[in-house]
Amino acid sequence: MLSDPIFPALDQLALVGRLTGEAAKTKRAAAIALFHRPAREHPLETGRLFLEFLLKVTTAGFSAWPMAAIADDPASAAEASGRFTIPPTGG
Repeated sequence: MLSDPIFPALDQLALVGRLTGEAAKTKRAAAIALFHRPAREHPLETGRLFLEFLLKVTTAGFSAWPMAAIADDPASAAEASGRFTIPPTGG
């Protein structure tokens, strides 16, 4: 985690984007998988299933990283829901 005083120092050196940005990885990705779970599911169950999914992906020889910002940002979540026919409520 980049916290004070580390984050401001790295920001001054214009390194934050390189350390936290996902654009380069996303543009080089062979595929992007969407992990969609029911809205009423307990967060711990969702997390457990997501980690299990990541382990299976890694076992198959691939690498993956979560991009929760898509789900956390309401505008991005709405766009992804519409583009990939995901119910916005997660139901």
